[in-house]
Amino acid sequence: MYVMLRGSTSEPCGAAVNAANPRAEPPSRPRMRPAPRRGGGVAAIRPLVRRLQASAVVSDAEKASLGITVAQAPSPIGPPTTAPICSIECGNRLQQVLRFVDSATPTRKAKPAGALGVEIWNKVGTTPPTGESDLRFVAVDTNAPYVMNFDSADGGKTNYVWMRWVSPTGERGPWSEQAQATIAA
Repeated sequence: MYVMLRGSTSEPCGAAVNAANPRAEPPSRPRMRPAPRRGGGVAAIRPLVRRLQASAVVSDAEKASLGITVAQAPSPIGPPTTAPICSIECGNRLQQVLRFVDSATPTRKAKPAGALGVEIWNKVGTTPPTGESDLRFVAVDTNAPYVMNFDSADGGKTNYVWMRWVSPTGERGPWSEQAQATIAA
């Protein structure tokens, strides 16, 4: 990109140039030089653009006409629509490792879009839970795996685990299938 030098015109040079050099041909276009690099100008303009973006006085249409990015209002996240899949590893005495993945993408470790983490609920005993009221809240975990430790009195009993995704706004998704494993004594 080129810019015109100050004082240049697109018209042929005047009589003074022709008088000094009678053989000089008028230029076919104005003298041009390379445009300056963006470094200094951009750094000076960015604070002004930020002020315009934050201003309530300047409308979105005016910002768009100036070529300034118009901030979009965030859309609500909503509750998770999928359930986690839980697997339990029983390696150590009185300890279980819970691993979870999304039911929509079971081969990936990623949480579903918009999920903060997984709520973990359990019941330790000999009979499975019949509903939510039988469960005890354990934790909200944002990264698998989750390690559960048990008291020695729980050795030999069964740990029943239910999970569900939770959004950053506290909205909950559907329950997972029940996972269960015997606690190694």
